[in-house]
Amino acid sequence: MKLKSGHPVLTPDAIKNVRTWKFADHAPITFAVTYFYDHVDNFKRDKTTKCSAKMDLPTKVTVITGHAFPSL
Repeated sequence: MKLKSGHPVLTPDAIKNVRTWKFADHAPITFAVTYFYDHVDNFKRDKTTKCSAKMDLPTKVTVITGHAFPSL
C-alpha cells in the first residue's frame, strides 16, 4: 500500500481501515482508494448499515464526523 497524499491527522486511520479489508479470492490488482471526510450536517446516515461511513468500495469511502476539520 502506498499513500499518495492526505492530511497527517486523517491518514493514519484511513490506512488502518484499508488494511482491514478482505476480498474474495481473485487475481492481484491495483486500485486507488479516496477517502472523503464530511461534516455530519452534510450527510445522512446510511439507512441499511446505520453507519456514519458510506462505502462505494473499493475506490471511495465517505467518513462522517461531527467535528470540525483541520484546514486541508
